[in-house]
Amino acid sequence: MEETILEAGHEFGGYRIEGLVAGGGMGRVYAARHAVYGTPVALKVLHADLGNEEAWRKRFSEEGLIGLQLKHPHIASARELVEQDGRLALVLDLVSGGMTLHRLVSRGHQQGLPLDQALAVLLGIVQGVEYAHAKGVVHGDLKPENVLIEGEALDPSAWVPRVTDFGTVALMAHPVVIDGQSAVVVSPRYASPEHVRGLDAIETCSDIYCLGLLLHYLVTGRHASTAATVKDAFGVVTRPLPVVTLVDLPDAVIALFQRCTMLDPEDRYQDCREVALAIRDVLDGLGLGLDLEDLQADLATEVIEDRQEMKDEAARQRMLASIDPFDQDEDLEDDLTLGPDEAEEEEPEATPATPSEPEEAEEPEPAVAGDENAESAPEPVEATAKAAEPAPLPEGQSFTEADPTKKAVVLGVGALVVLVIALAIVAAVLWT
Repeated sequence: MEETILEAGHEFGGYRIEGLVAGGGMGRVYAARHAVYGTPVALKVLHADLGNEEAWRKRFSEEGLIGLQLKHPHIASARELVEQDGRLALVLDLVSGGMTLHRLVSRGHQQGLPLDQALAVLLGIVQGVEYAHAKGVVHGDLKPENVLIEGEALDPSAWVPRVTDFGTVALMAHPVVIDGQSAVVVSPRYASPEHVRGLDAIETCSDIYCLGLLLHYLVTGRHASTAATVKDAFGVVTRPLPVVTLVDLPDAVIALFQRCTMLDPEDRYQDCREVALAIRDVLDGLGLGLDLEDLQADLATEVIEDRQEMKDEAARQRMLASIDPFDQDEDLEDDLTLGPDEAEEEEPEATPATPSEPEEAEEPEPAVAGDENAESAPEPVEATAKAAEPAPLPEGQSFTEADPTKKAVVLGVGALVVLVIALAIVAAVLWT
C-alpha cells in the first residue's frame, strides 16, 4: 500500500505542513512552520514502513543527532527530532529557494555554470564538508541531490550551497547487514573506490573524490560517471576517469579534477583545506579571484542580525562606561546619544563669595632670650612671595580693606621683628 502524502494544513509533531518539497529513499521532505511561532522549517518524515523497524529508527535518529552538531553556513543543520503516532521526523533548516543543485543545473544550466561561478559554488561546498570533517563526520554521499541552493535560481552568482542529508553517516554507525555481511550503500554515479568496498572503507578522502565529481558536474552540466547500478560503479572506479569532456577548460581545472579523483586515496588532496587552496589558486591564475571570507569557524546560528546586536550592545556598554558617575542628569538617553564632540562645555557661572567677618589676630607671645624652646623668626623667602602675588583688587579698594586676615598677619610679623631687634640691642649692651 502506497504511503499517503501529508496534506497542507496537517500538523505533525508541533509543525504545520505547507507542502511537499522532495522525496527520497528514507522519507519525504515537507516545507512546514512551527504551529505556535510560525518559524519556517523543513520536515523530513521517515517512511511509515521503515519506522516500524528498530534498525531504521536508530539510523534516522543517528542522522538527527549528527545534524544537531553541525552548525555552519554551508550545511543545512538539524534542529530537533519529533515523533507523532509512532512516526519519526527530523526538523531541518529551511533553505530559501530550497531547490537542489541537481534540479537547478539540469533544468537551467545543462552546459554547466560559468567557470568562476562554478568554482565559487564548489568552494562553498568544500567549506561545509571541511567543517563536518573537523567534527569527525564523513558525509559519505556527496552528490548534486544532496546540495541545496539558497538564492535566486536564475542567478548562479548569488547561489549559496548548503550540504544536506547525512543519512549515510548513520548507516556507517548502524550498517545494513544482509546474509551476515554489511550491504553496499552507494549512489552509483557518485561512488568513490572506497564506497564499492563497503561502508567501513569510507574515509575523508572518499568525500574529496566526490568533490571532484561535483566539480565536473558544475562546469559541464554532466556527470563524470555513467554508472547506473552498483555493478556499473565497480567498473568505473577501477580506472581513471576520462577528461574528454573537460578539454575546453583551462589545464588548471583539469588538474584539479584529476587530483581529486585519483584511484589511490594517498594521491588525492589529503583534506578539504588543500582543495580550497587549489580552487583559489585556479581562480587567481585565471584572474578570477573572489572576495570570499573563510567561513570555517562561522556558525549558522551567528547570523548577521545577531552579530549586529552584539556590536550595538558592546558600543552601548562602552558609552555607559564613559558617562560621569556623578552626573545628576536623569535623562541618560541624552548621554547615550550625544557623542563626545557634540557636547558643548558650558562656562561655569561665577558665584560671588560672601565676605566673612574679620577676626582679631592673636599677637604672638615674645620669645625670651636664652629660652631653649624659643623659635627664631622665619626669614621671608623672595621666590615664595613672588609666587603668591595677590589678585588685582577692585578699583578704590585697598589691600587691608580687601583682606583683614592678611592685615593682622602683617602687623604681627612687624611686631615680632621690632622685638627681636630690641633684644639684640640689649644683648649687645650687656656684652660690652
